[in-house]
Amino acid sequence: MSTGCQRLFGAVEVDGLNACLIDNRLPLGIRLVGELKLSLLFAMKLALLLFRYRQHSCVVVVSTPPLWIAMMCGAVAKVMGAPLAVDVRDRYPEVLFSTGVLRSESWIGLLLLKLEKQLYRSAFLVTTVTSTLARAIERDHGIKHVKVIRNGYDPQLFLPDLSLTAPTPQQYTIITFGLFGRFFDDHTYAQILARCRLRGIAARFIVVGYGSKFKRLEALAASEPALQVHSAVSQQELAARVATCQLMLSLHVESSSMLGAFPVKVFEAIGCGLPSLVIPRSEAGQELQSRKMGWTYAAAELDRIVDRIEMLLIRPELWHEARQQTLAYRGEYERATQARRFASELVSGLSQGASRPPAGSTPAG
Repeated sequence: MSTGCQRLFGAVEVDGLNACLIDNRLPLGIRLVGELKLSLLFAMKLALLLFRYRQHSCVVVVSTPPLWIAMMCGAVAKVMGAPLAVDVRDRYPEVLFSTGVLRSESWIGLLLLKLEKQLYRSAFLVTTVTSTLARAIERDHGIKHVKVIRNGYDPQLFLPDLSLTAPTPQQYTIITFGLFGRFFDDHTYAQILARCRLRGIAARFIVVGYGSKFKRLEALAASEPALQVHSAVSQQELAARVATCQLMLSLHVESSSMLGAFPVKVFEAIGCGLPSLVIPRSEAGQELQSRKMGWTYAAAELDRIVDRIEMLLIRPELWHEARQQTLAYRGEYERATQARRFASELVSGLSQGASRPPAGSTPAG
């Protein structure tokens, strides 16, 4: 690997493949170059593996994003006759369209849509992370029976602090963490802090992370004494910090992609046993509210959002109920639980429409 590649992207080794690790904080153009290079390397590695094990039954499992890796490896699987399963974590190129990075009617937009459809239609199994995404893929590409397999959290890292108590005027911490990029609603966040300050609500707000809007939060902290801003830390340190807070605030712009989302950071808050306040009224928020693990509102419901924050301080039994419900359900959201569901769907799909790999064989990909 070139020194320039290591400097820009960092090095990673996957199954003996030396490649570039793409930092998602880099500009889009640089990330695209790195992703294309990584895609070619993975596609070549996959072709060699399928050729080496041509006497065995191999299954190729690809995940998107990265979009180009999925498309290129999917094409290799098709050419070499290997059954293909596609796991859709985020729906590209739709995300690029909704954020204005590309126009769907542009030549590259139309090309990506065509390649996306070919990828899904060449697979014997398509899974995705939310019901909203599953229905959209079925509707837009004529794919039947897209399965929903959630994201999840690492139970070795994200653990509840069983000594945590309900919010009090002396200890009430609301955390927001992760990527503060184009989908983060910093305007509504600032309004929430201002309303809480004006109403004298004794809550401390913490943000931990990085992204294009992170500097705005640092500037906001200068005028909001209840806000503490911390740059990204290790997953171990983050998990320990999250577990000491009373509430997770998940706040995103009200776009079509976010309304159907279930943010990974909500899973990690569930792992720590935290009730969550989810904005906007997304699939994640609706599920948590139906299970009494949290609450969800539209950004326009600012007074109701602040009322809820204050109510947890006035009526601690409401927090206790959400806390107990989150602890009761947290096992369902572990990554291992989702992996078992994916494996079950994989075996079922193979038995129905593709050659089952021999017992003890390892899927390629």
